[in-house]
Amino acid sequence: MSQDRPGWSEEDSTLYEQLALVAVPCREEQLATLITQIPFGVDESFRIVELACGGGSLARALMELYPRATLLAMDGSSSMLRAARQRLVGFGSRAEVASFDLAADDWYVRIEGAGCVISTLALHHLPDEGKRRLFRSVFDRLHQTGALLIADVIAGFRP
Repeated sequence: MSQDRPGWSEEDSTLYEQLALVAVPCREEQLATLITQIPFGVDESFRIVELACGGGSLARALMELYPRATLLAMDGSSSMLRAARQRLVGFGSRAEVASFDLAADDWYVRIEGAGCVISTLALHHLPDEGKRRLFRSVFDRLHQTGALLIADVIAGFRP
């Protein structure tokens, strides 16, 4: 979610943070399932990058579950970034929070060598070509045993 993206505002970020657990069916189950797909053990060292981290709830859960991992949590909303920083402050240098524009290309360099790139409920905001570019760019930069993990809404098939 980008602060420059038309149709998304700081008010939307605040509302999303307040309603996500209610408005997104089975949100906790989705996140738990996503976490089980991470291709690293809890005692391994690896780098996680979360795209559109929101308020940092998933990032915090990942830091607690993977005590040897480092994390870069990125979002385009200043209010979400503030909330994420507050949730992650106890992890010190293991967790970094940064601003980014999901639709831009300048942040791809920051995911070089990541073991896991993870995103929830954000990539649907990209147009189809933006998704293709993101998938190619992430794949080209992931660690060879890494994974791109996504939990998002998709448009169903319409005949």
